[in-house]
Amino acid sequence: MAYKDPQGPAARASQRRYRQRHPERVAAIQRAYHLKNYVPNGRPPGKVPRPAIDRLMEKVDVVDGCWLYRGGKSSGGYGKISEAGETRLTHRVAYEANVGPIPEGLELDHLCRVTNCVNPDHLEPVTHAENMRRARAS
Repeated sequence: MAYKDPQGPAARASQRRYRQRHPERVAAIQRAYHLKNYVPNGRPPGKVPRPAIDRLMEKVDVVDGCWLYRGGKSSGGYGKISEAGETRLTHRVAYEANVGPIPEGLELDHLCRVTNCVNPDHLEPVTHAENMRRARAS
């Protein structure tokens, strides 16, 4: 069964003639529609993005002392979250929000060895060499 246009060819022709005779009116209507529905940066005006730590903690389950992040994960099993247009690792976001900045030249070691754990008590800033030594030892 073929598609049948509910408006019919006469209505389409009338619309086409209107667009041809009044291009300035059509342009004004299109501009008004665009401005009315325009959303800068994909966010409605006045809406402020929620902090990453708030969004992160909504997706945490506490199991045996570990705060397990159940959101998106990397291929290595580390939690990921978007913040200010970039992807960050969730254990780093949680540590910085609860403890403070990670010292320059150090990385966070999961003392519990659970990569999606975001409990700051299970994270320790160490050198890369120490982190690798501990990973091989466990």
